[in-house]
Amino acid sequence: AGPVWRVIHLTGYKDGIARLHFAFHHLIIDVVSWRIISEDMQTLLTGGTLLGKGSSYRQWVHAVTNYAIGHSQEKQYWRSVLSDYVPLIGKNEAKNQLLVLSPEWTDILLHNANQGYNTEINDLLLSALTIALTKALGNPVNHVFMEGHGREAIDETVDMSTTVGWFTTVYPVRLKNEADVETTIIETKEMLRGIPFKGLGCGALLGDEVTGLSRIGFNYLGQIDSGSGTDTNQIWQIVSEDAGRMIHPENKDNLVINITGMVQNGKLHVSIVSTLSSVQTENFKKALETALISVIKQGQLMAASGGVKTPSDYGLKETSITHLNRLKAKFNGVSKSEERENILEI
Repeated sequence: AGPVWRVIHLTGYKDGIARLHFAFHHLIIDVVSWRIISEDMQTLLTGGTLLGKGSSYRQWVHAVTNYAIGHSQEKQYWRSVLSDYVPLIGKNEAKNQLLVLSPEWTDILLHNANQGYNTEINDLLLSALTIALTKALGNPVNHVFMEGHGREAIDETVDMSTTVGWFTTVYPVRLKNEADVETTIIETKEMLRGIPFKGLGCGALLGDEVTGLSRIGFNYLGQIDSGSGTDTNQIWQIVSEDAGRMIHPENKDNLVINITGMVQNGKLHVSIVSTLSSVQTENFKKALETALISVIKQGQLMAASGGVKTPSDYGLKETSITHLNRLKAKFNGVSKSEERENILEI
């Protein structure tokens, strides 16, 4: 076994600014960890004091083990999600595509579209993905394996907020394309709200039942903007420069399509790595761009009319939007707080 991390101080750049090159094996780091390291570097370089030590990785492993023991009933949920799973087969060399949304559409996505259906950005991104997969592959139902940060509050004695490590969870979601964009957004949002503890228990409970499946992967990394790269008043910022090969060519996975999204420099970037044919991959990219704009437009349109609440906003489970709308119609004209109280009472 070789080294799993290195930090190198680099000089000699034309701009006169030194670089720190961090090389960590994925076994010991995840995206949240990079943010922790970046914030700690900023603190140190500006003369600040680091926060106290958090919980250890060993403590987290112990907490997840206990969670699985105490939530064995979740197995049925995860198996039901995969009950109609059909493997997607990719037989070609991996191809890379990059979809970049304009700053205008990205700004609406981040600051306006979510107000339409009280959504989070993952709700809208996965709604668009649902539509695009159906358009490109022809399947009304597609299973996507999502990545989560994994640092869920399952044990009040464990605090992983400042711990560096690999906590990532991977869990399946069942995406069903509905009759229209609005219904797809609502149903996708409600499905995501029903996932127990954001998928933490899936791997711990099912293990090998899911790890070997050929699949579509999705991961939204969030907003990783660190300035324009030209602000010399910033003592520390992440730069978008070539860091060399990051994955060994012999390191293969079972992802047929791997979709990774992030917002950088005010634009949504969606990386697509696909082992489908070149034609299928290009069709999927075009379908995803079209679907993203359609979903953003729909959220913006509904936001302009005041927005709507869906069952999960009332804490309701196994309640359809149709049933909720009937209940809301009974209390037309009352205040929002009274409406909520009346609906929950019923």
